[in-house]
Amino acid sequence: MAKKIVLAGVVGGVVFFVWQFIGHDVLPLGDTGIQGIANEQAVIAGLQQNIPEPGFYFFPSGGMLAPGLSSDQRKAAMSKMQQMYLTGPHGLLIFDPHGGAPITAKQVLGQLGLDILTLLVGAWLLAQVGASTGYGKRVLFVVALGLIPTLTEGLSDWDWYGFPMSYTLAQLVIYLVGFGLAGLLMAKFVTPKAA
Repeated sequence: MAKKIVLAGVVGGVVFFVWQFIGHDVLPLGDTGIQGIANEQAVIAGLQQNIPEPGFYFFPSGGMLAPGLSSDQRKAAMSKMQQMYLTGPHGLLIFDPHGGAPITAKQVLGQLGLDILTLLVGAWLLAQVGASTGYGKRVLFVVALGLIPTLTEGLSDWDWYGFPMSYTLAQLVIYLVGFGLAGLLMAKFVTPKAA
């Protein structure tokens, strides 16, 4: 059974990886809800002048993310951040001032590895379902696993940080279709445990 779980996870991961490529690069799902910046060169120049290190940035912070703040300083900074948030722009920024290749072989192989790891966990979970579970229900079980990333992370990003709902829904489609395609094959490899 272990070989079947591994085979199902690898096949499922590859199928999910290929579907993600189609969803992001062939279909418009990858760009849904994402916009370009007007006057991009001026904005980039301003960012490069003010952000010397690559990182994940939240603004406005009001200074609350500065290291070594006392409890009182953090409370004051939080109050300042809340005021700034109410009256001005806010957002998240992942930024690298140095540039680099937009897609590397390391990233592609890393994504494939993560997809295989994810579907290996899915295959193991699939092997735990009851003995009376038929093929269709096993496929639906894998599809349901595809809901988890959107329900936990995607909707949280929409709720807390204002990610566009269209982006969140596009990601949901990518997960559900991808896990569904993977599930069609995985449910053939992984048969339920006897009770």
